[in-house]
Amino acid sequence: MNCLISKLFGSGKKKPDKAAWAAAIFVPPPKHPEKISEELLRRLTAEHIFQDLRVINESLDIVQKTRYEDTKQGRIKLTLDRYEHLKTLIPFADDESLEKISMAQNRMKEAKLLKNSSV
Repeated sequence: MNCLISKLFGSGKKKPDKAAWAAAIFVPPPKHPEKISEELLRRLTAEHIFQDLRVINESLDIVQKTRYEDTKQGRIKLTLDRYEHLKTLIPFADDESLEKISMAQNRMKEAKLLKNSSV
């Protein structure tokens, strides 16, 4: 596991805060998050991460290829918006997802959309 990730979120397996976890996934947050199974939260987290990463990667491809400034600026905004959402899911992501997020961050840094920050 990445050292920075361990420092930020700890390496031990402690019980996740279901209220915070559900709030990162559901809009509006559910009234009784404790009733949601961890399995459902894990599955939804993985799906949200997958979709955010897909949008980020596709948008970065478009930013690199387009010659239209409006398209480029729109995709940059979309990339940054999806990245902000992705950051809310990082505390609940599994190791495989964290690795993919790190790869997306590197692409964003290369495109000069992120400063030197990491997962």
